[in-house]
Amino acid sequence: MLSNQCMFLTDTTRVLELTGRKDSTERTEKTFSGRIDELQEINSKLAGENSNLRDELAAEIQIRGVLEAQLHQQREANQRLEKAARECRYFRESSYRFAQGIRKVLPILEDLRDTATFTQDGSF
Repeated sequence: MLSNQCMFLTDTTRVLELTGRKDSTERTEKTFSGRIDELQEINSKLAGENSNLRDELAAEIQIRGVLEAQLHQQREANQRLEKAARECRYFRESSYRFAQGIRKVLPILEDLRDTATFTQDGSF
């Protein structure tokens, strides 16, 4: 940065010499003051922009945390639903097999009822 200032001073001095001005020191001080003011203003703007970007980043991080928590909850809910669906399939399949067994046994029981005659003492 110091070399940039020296180059600026040298360039300013050359311009003053070429234009025939002799007040190079006074002119350089004004130029340096102006440049310092300009750089301070730029620095202030950049600091403000940096602060805004930090605030945006913090908000984005917070939102991301909330979204990750929601995603975790959704995954847990999905796992519970998948477990419930497996249980429903199991009970549906069990009920279906039970119904098939009853369909096989019921005609046999009806046939026994119609053909078998029991007396009160329990004999045929």
